[in-house]
Amino acid sequence: MLLPDIWEVKLHGVFEPNVPNRERIVLQANQATDMSQFFLMLGLPTGQNAMFPVRDAQYWFGGIALNAGDWIVLFTGSGQAAQQRDASGSTVHTLFWGRERTIFTGGLVPVLIRAGGILIGGQPALPTGR
Repeated sequence: MLLPDIWEVKLHGVFEPNVPNRERIVLQANQATDMSQFFLMLGLPTGQNAMFPVRDAQYWFGGIALNAGDWIVLFTGSGQAAQQRDASGSTVHTLFWGRERTIFTGGLVPVLIRAGGILIGGQPALPTGR
């Protein structure tokens, strides 16, 4: 499956991989962006610009609105989300994935995906008494 490139946000990479409470993924907005349409997942590279997704390993950014130059620092461990301004006046959103262990080992890489559609299933039918 071919997907279009993401240009709204730059994925700077993983910093301090495999270091508990320090491992983090850093992103920066190139323009005003609604992060509710983005997910970060883990993948194993399978070639140039291709990867195999890792099951049960995705993070949704929720309703964060970024302006051009704003940052997201996503720590893989636990903590309290916060916002602050950097020296240039950009907002730095510090977020936490809540994983129990570091995750960037064995060649895993972060993969940013922009949602392009949705289909929501109905509630399952409840069993009826006989």
